[in-house]
Amino acid sequence: MKLPFPILWDAKGQVSQEYGVDAIPALFIINENGKITYAHVGFDATLEFILAQQLGFKPTPNTGGADDGDAGN
Repeated sequence: MKLPFPILWDAKGQVSQEYGVDAIPALFIINENGKITYAHVGFDATLEFILAQQLGFKPTPNTGGADDGDAGN
């Protein structure tokens, strides 16, 4: 998605254990000082717009699904 901020991939589950994540999806916005400024657990159809608002971006209309190069899904 070419986002202008780092995204954590927690393949071994170490960070999720530290933050007490027991459900997915789970989203945490952590500022440059390490403080959690927003947290959300579970699916929400408006999550893309909430995330854009929290990060100060203007949300764009979704054309459906993630662009993973597989037009079959």
